[in-house]
Amino acid sequence: MPGYLNREIIFEADSVPDFPVVKLNIYCPDGPEAMRGLRDELETAVPGLSFMMPSYDVIVTAPKGWGKAQAIDVLCERLGIGLDQVVAFGDAGNDVEMLEHVPNSVAVANATPEAKAAARYVIGSCEDGAVAEALELLAAGVWPFG
Repeated sequence: MPGYLNREIIFEADSVPDFPVVKLNIYCPDGPEAMRGLRDELETAVPGLSFMMPSYDVIVTAPKGWGKAQAIDVLCERLGIGLDQVVAFGDAGNDVEMLEHVPNSVAVANATPEAKAAARYVIGSCEDGAVAEALELLAAGVWPFG
């Protein structure tokens, strides 16, 4: 089984590693349907992990029950703020849980349909500087974005 770094093979493995893995991203160039099928198989085979698709050819992993939404909860607790004081921006499948969790969630125009559906607001695209513009408006006290 090939291992990839930035979509380049970095090693070949015959089986799942028997050493601790901190982060695992899976690259599959066979298209979105194949990736969804692989993700579904992995979720059944490895119930202790979550498998998310930030793009059509990559699956990212995280321990089950630990993701961006839970990380925001930890940050809120440490900063002594509520979720209503958080603005979360996202664009892909690995952001959906976070976008659903944060009341002030924002997807960019070029986000996946799932991310857009999960977000409360949709702004312009990243390439057009929409996130930077939204942050400037937020810093100026203009909410929601004009």
